[in-house]
Amino acid sequence: MTTIDTSQEPRATRQEDVNLICDAVLASGLSSRRFAEWVAWRDERTIRRWSAGDVPIPATARKRLEWFLGISDARRRTFIDVLTTSRVTERGEEE
Repeated sequence: MTTIDTSQEPRATRQEDVNLICDAVLASGLSSRRFAEWVAWRDERTIRRWSAGDVPIPATARKRLEWFLGISDARRRTFIDVLTTSRVTERGEEE
């Protein structure tokens, strides 16, 4: 597992966080609920709080979102397709 050193990075402004999460959700083509579940691996309430600027986005989540927005549209679409075409439940059953 790769670790990300964020100790030397400047803290993003609240508006930068809002822009980042809103852009990522929009680029995904998913609802905020599905984005939270399938892409960000967070609770939907967390995504709403980030989108409202109520809480800052943690550095590791910020890196993932920046990566997601930095890949090409085609790769992003493939990434979303892979995540959404085969959902497996906690018991190991496909939905």
